[in-house]
Amino acid sequence: MLTIRLQRTGKRNHSHFRVVLAEKESSVSKKFTEVLGSYNPHTFQRKKKKHQLQQLR
Repeated sequence: MLTIRLQRTGKRNHSHFRVVLAEKESSVSKKFTEVLGSYNPHTFQRKKKKHQLQQLR
């Protein structure tokens, strides 16, 4: 089963996150199927790949 998860990237105390599509049983920092977008909690910016999200529905 596939799930949408946040994968942490960036430096210490200044994190960024990737929104990834991954298997439910796999680790968050390991293998993922596809990158769906990104999220920056410091500036509240969200970037997403719209064409990929529409294909999932």
